[in-house]
Amino acid sequence: HTISGLYFDKTRSYQVGLFGYIGAKGKISDVGVLDSYFQFNAVGGGVCGVNYGVLQNCSNSSTVFGTERSAKIGGVCGTNYGTVRDCKNTGSVRGHEEIGGVCGYNSSYGIIENCFNEGTFSETVASVGGVCGISYGTIKSCYNTASVSGQYSVGGVCGKNWNRTITNCFNKGTVSGRDSYNSGGVCGDNYSG
Repeated sequence: HTISGLYFDKTRSYQVGLFGYIGAKGKISDVGVLDSYFQFNAVGGGVCGVNYGVLQNCSNSSTVFGTERSAKIGGVCGTNYGTVRDCKNTGSVRGHEEIGGVCGYNSSYGIIENCFNEGTFSETVASVGGVCGISYGTIKSCYNTASVSGQYSVGGVCGKNWNRTITNCFNKGTVSGRDSYNSGGVCGDNYSG
């Protein structure tokens, strides 16, 4: 199922996407958001703003733009507390911090698996990742082929990884951080030990 031509421009809004909030028992699958535009304050993605349930086989090829400093913006999902599986982003993601091609912020309960990003990034500063901006949860079997850039905590798969492992992931895109110490091919900052 695909949905196209959506236009959302409310810079004071939170939890923005085709679905703003998905509860713990919710499941969204086989949905693509195409040729659309979302501009908001923080916590947003092309498919959903916040996910506590399951996103499976969903995609975004639209522009997602968050204006707040720590915005939690993802091409597919802004903030994930559940599972994001078999999803992809080929759209444009714009924002300052906690920016990911698939997911902006992945909580300690969050799982991102079998996802990939081919989309573009702009206006980014920190915690920028091809797949996930900042993660406290699990990321596995994901990859990025796009160029990822920012100032610091920039990674091809994850910008900043806290306390959890990233497994079976790879990056084929270019990673450029103005602070090279906090930039890396797969993960910019890794605090998992």
